[in-house]
Amino acid sequence: MHTPMTPEDRIAELEDALKEKERRLQELKADLDNANDLIERQREHVQDSSDIIESWIEAFDMHLNADGVWEWRASFAEGHEWVRQICRSC
Repeated sequence: MHTPMTPEDRIAELEDALKEKERRLQELKADLDNANDLIERQREHVQDSSDIIESWIEAFDMHLNADGVWEWRASFAEGHEWVRQICRSC
């Protein structure tokens, strides 16, 4: 047969449950902080990547064609200037 709990036992049981819920809440807060940190690092990475691409577009005087594809400046991609650029680094 089941013996009824004393008020003291019930209070102790509820206190234990509350402690467990508080511990779990702290874990979830830590997980959220970690997720927010990862999101911020990823945002910075994407911004850095976008900045690099923009600098390439500017440095190589690229333009977006009608198909939405970035193209090199014609004189740069056609050879003469391209070879000259490569030979400078040799």
